[in-house]
Amino acid sequence: MMEDLKKPVNLTIKRGAAYGLEVTINNEYSDPVNLEGYTLKSQIRADWDKPLLAEFAVNFEDAALGKVVLSLSAENTKRLPVSGAKYDVFLKNSDGVPACVMAGDIRVIPALTRDE
Repeated sequence: MMEDLKKPVNLTIKRGAAYGLEVTINNEYSDPVNLEGYTLKSQIRADWDKPLLAEFAVNFEDAALGKVVLSLSAENTKRLPVSGAKYDVFLKNSDGVPACVMAGDIRVIPALTRDE
């Protein structure tokens, strides 16, 4: 059994740089959830009712131990507004039951170095 999100997890992303975050999904007893047979989806928007800005790529690093890596390419982070954004992470079990396991604000730091 997995519980839905209890508190926000805010991220800081450097605009124009690749980004990766390793996450371990735990159950309500703080034990890793075996994610074999699960799907995961995570999207970024300026606000909940705004168009999609980017979608995290998902790599199940060690599904049996609940470890996944969420990543964005440098091209994707260039699309993020300096004013910030919001994201969430949804898992679906093999029965299609969704659970929001992470969500929060994204602080976007502008890049000073440019290719010019």
